[in-house]
Amino acid sequence: MSFGTALKKIFFHERYDRADAMPRHLIDQFTELPKLAALLPYVGWMSDERMFILDQGGFGKTETFSIGFAIEIAPQTGATDEMEKILTSLFAYCPVHTGVQISLYASPDISPVLDAQLALVKEMELLGIAQRRSKYYKGGATESLLNNASYLLRDFRCVISLALPLSPFNPTDVEEAIRTRESVHATL
Repeated sequence: MSFGTALKKIFFHERYDRADAMPRHLIDQFTELPKLAALLPYVGWMSDERMFILDQGGFGKTETFSIGFAIEIAPQTGATDEMEKILTSLFAYCPVHTGVQISLYASPDISPVLDAQLALVKEMELLGIAQRRSKYYKGGATESLLNNASYLLRDFRCVISLALPLSPFNPTDVEEAIRTRESVHATL
């Protein structure tokens, strides 16, 4: 066995023959796939109103745009009957054909939360314990704290995004979008 063949076996295991090579035109097609920025519908930002201008993907002669915003909320599990009624009323404030998306993100960056907790410790006698606890928990973001289970610590963040079928170029629609955002924010 030649040295080159031995290297191929080490790095490519059993699949290194010419038939397993990927054709160049397929590689070119993969690299031409749309990037994440091309998949997001944001085409502008209205800084005074703090709202996004969204591209609705109109393929006709005229482009269609809408207004969107996002609100970060505290994630929770479960809901009482009263909470269900409140969340149901959330949709009453929105115009027909409003798009609602709820995204939950589990960030491994738990340092800001732990640093804020550490800043609350005022007693010097407790500072060492608090620092060790913080270091221990930070390690739990990359390696499980439990021997028999995979359990990583995360900072959970929840964002509700709304896309309103309103024109960002019509002042009346922009005002309605602001009222909708304020109503949704007050409900949550």
